[in-house]
Amino acid sequence: TPSYQTPLRVIALLCLAAGILLLGYTLVLNSGFVPVLAADAVWGGIPVGGLTIDAAMVKVEQVYSTPVELIYRGQSIQVSPETLGFSVNTTAMADLATRGARSGTWARLWGKESTGSSADLQASINSDVLWTYLKNEIAARYDYPPQPPEPIPGTTNFTAGLSGWELDVDESANLITAALVETTDRKVDLVVNEVDSPVSNFANLEIFLKQTIAKSGFEGIAAGAQLEEAALV
Repeated sequence: TPSYQTPLRVIALLCLAAGILLLGYTLVLNSGFVPVLAADAVWGGIPVGGLTIDAAMVKVEQVYSTPVELIYRGQSIQVSPETLGFSVNTTAMADLATRGARSGTWARLWGKESTGSSADLQASINSDVLWTYLKNEIAARYDYPPQPPEPIPGTTNFTAGLSGWELDVDESANLITAALVETTDRKVDLVVNEVDSPVSNFANLEIFLKQTIAKSGFEGIAAGAQLEEAALV
């Protein structure tokens, strides 16, 4: 009867409208369009809630492009992450966040918890670039080689040998790698090892023996083989 058909038509129309809205919302999500990230969204340890995808990418790139401070025996050296072989892939993070937002929407529809539009850090470090920089730019410039004892001209004495120091490239590279993926603590105390003074080499011993012989007033001829033998005694 007509009295029963009217409510049924209204219900049918409401269901149809709800279905159309749900379908439209699903199509928008599947198109990859996300107006803003969820309020609790975090990319690589950086809060980006309420930002657009593009704004979030810019923020992450700014944080991870902050120079790393290297400390070599108390001396500060500012180095860009790119110089150390580091690069962050915000495009991959955006893709992860977009997929997370889609799955999160369906999870909320089913009354389940979701991670929203967060994404883990996506970055890479070229260890060869890092190692080469430490070896050629830091070690070559700041290392101090130990000095052996040297004969003092005109005397039979030697100067005191001097110890030195050198960068531990491998251990320092490990510390820098860890600092590059930090958002705040981006300072690294480089590992620098002390190096003892070496013993005097044969050339210096030969000079010492010649000076000793000359000072003693010896007027004969001391052959090189004799000097070598004396140096080894």
